[in-house]
Amino acid sequence: MCAIDGSGLHKHHRVVGLLSVYKGQPLWLSWRVLKGKESEKGQEAKVVRSLVQEVMELGGSEAIEWLLMDALYADGPLLAWLEHGCGIHTLVRLPEDRLLYEDMQGLAQHGLSEWQTHTDVRYLSGHKQARQVAVSLIEGLESWDSFLDSAKQYGVEHPSLCGVLIRSVDRAAPTKVEEWALVSTKPLSSAWGAYSLWRNRWLIENSGFRELKEAWHLEAAPWSHTDERVVAARVTFTLVAHNVAQIAKTTAGRKLTDRGIRRLHRQLRAAYGVAPVIVFADNAFGIFHIEQIMAVAGLAPKYSLRPKPVTGSPPLS
Repeated sequence: MCAIDGSGLHKHHRVVGLLSVYKGQPLWLSWRVLKGKESEKGQEAKVVRSLVQEVMELGGSEAIEWLLMDALYADGPLLAWLEHGCGIHTLVRLPEDRLLYEDMQGLAQHGLSEWQTHTDVRYLSGHKQARQVAVSLIEGLESWDSFLDSAKQYGVEHPSLCGVLIRSVDRAAPTKVEEWALVSTKPLSSAWGAYSLWRNRWLIENSGFRELKEAWHLEAAPWSHTDERVVAARVTFTLVAHNVAQIAKTTAGRKLTDRGIRRLHRQLRAAYGVAPVIVFADNAFGIFHIEQIMAVAGLAPKYSLRPKPVTGSPPLS
């Protein structure tokens, strides 16, 4: 299960990421850095498509089963491509100004859908909030022409969507009512199941971008406004470090940390020194000792920084 979203970095950049939200340990799978207020949707959702294609190329056609998206990504051709072109089911928040939302409200008002009420507990900025949530499932929706037209191009004769209406009331403040809707490209068996699935998307906000900015200080970095490579590298290293920290929390990661990290550190330090240099070129990278880089640049050091080999001691068996 994955979620996609974007977040601004000061006024000059924006990062868009595809995040795995499986079992509460989010991992960044793919990302892009955009300039200014440039929309991550791009032309015909080009950015979103490139993120998805990248993950599928590396992880296979079954790498993503569900993709959860906010209303910004409620794009008919994009949803049709994901469902019928890639086999990825999508659950997206429906903008309230869409004809489909109006039709769903009308069907509910005429008693053509049943409501279920549940208690939901969520955390906003670290504060616990209890809400009374009513949900209603509506199937066979066809009031989205761009989706229907695009789906038919993939050979689907009678495409339709499944929707869920949501009415959420804050128990501590009953006058605070939220009404919104979700749309799924896959038929749903339960309105509450769809809402519970959607709750995983909040991880990209709470454990995703907020974690990057508050704990990993992504936005506090000294950004360069002229060299996009500096910004992209800073984002990349931060997200990779975040992923490594998440993996270290797993059972396999804890075993590696307890038994293997120190040995690996000694080996790497002997080979690359205390300040290895990573060089990227196209789609490849290499790790080098700083003396190698200096030698290539014609600035070979007068004194070696490499650790001296130990002599006179018997080899370890």
